[in-house]
Amino acid sequence: MHSWAIRVAVLPDELFSTWLARAALAQGCDPMYLTGWLWPRWRAWTVDLDRGLSPDRLATLAARSGLTAARLEAATLRPLLTAVAPGTRPQQAVWPWVLSQGSRNRRRYGGLQCCPSCLSEDQTPYFRRTWRLAWHIGCTRHGTLLADHCGRCQAPVEPHRVRAGDGTLCRCPSCGHDLRGTNTATACTDALAFQVAADEVLVTGQGIWSTAKVDCETWFGLAAKHAGGRIRGQREDATLVCLTKLSLNLQRPSERVLRLRMAYRDMSGEPRGEMLHGQRRTIASCGAVVPDFGLQHGQQRQFARARPQATVQGEWVRLLRRMRVGHP
Repeated sequence: MHSWAIRVAVLPDELFSTWLARAALAQGCDPMYLTGWLWPRWRAWTVDLDRGLSPDRLATLAARSGLTAARLEAATLRPLLTAVAPGTRPQQAVWPWVLSQGSRNRRRYGGLQCCPSCLSEDQTPYFRRTWRLAWHIGCTRHGTLLADHCGRCQAPVEPHRVRAGDGTLCRCPSCGHDLRGTNTATACTDALAFQVAADEVLVTGQGIWSTAKVDCETWFGLAAKHAGGRIRGQREDATLVCLTKLSLNLQRPSERVLRLRMAYRDMSGEPRGEMLHGQRRTIASCGAVVPDFGLQHGQQRQFARARPQATVQGEWVRLLRRMRVGHP
């Protein structure tokens, strides 16, 4: 079995799927063409390749790439899953603390997180494996939120859909915009502190929650419990309140900030604060005109009854996700 022309090494903490896309560009072809050559009659990019490959497909890739199967396996998310939630089955639809992108054919509903500043500074731009983790919302080096949508067209970041002529993974496949030019907001200090603590627990295998020393699995189990549920916070957190009902694995970085901030305060033994409620709004108060539709007066009143802001916001975010459009 012949290997491909140019051997491409896996960079430190590089994500498997984006390494494969980068390797395709190095050979002068599209990622879809390369995977079709590697595994005929299998549409590789319709699934989440970062969850790992079957042994026979991994062996084929190792022989073609010139890298060991162990090195390629280490770039996937499976080693992280084993540490964070060892009881999770690989076939399970949603992995704890792993962001779910969702897909239809090759298109993704959720974008891959990245730090535009890190990509700009890389000699060879590449995507980090830790950017697929739900507790990562910002870049500790630059102090900014991670971006998961194009700064120009708001399409999801999909490096696997780049074309051979792009020459880099930093090109938005939807509009051609260079992702390195995307502007991001300053990240929340407490959320970044939780991110740093979680990374340390992942490396050392143990951590402190409140005043107790626990193992890695227990720590992340407690973190998931305290990051979920009802949202509480201080008055200044009202501007950060997450009103969507999407699970943590589906939320954008800006939506996860307050939940990670809550988890950090619980971990540190600080008071979480008061309940943060969304304001109730009627359809009319949102500036919309209620159509007649031939309804009677009482039916129109029922149609225009007040709904919680969190419900309306959650439905709106779900719609934007289905339409593959980002939001603030």
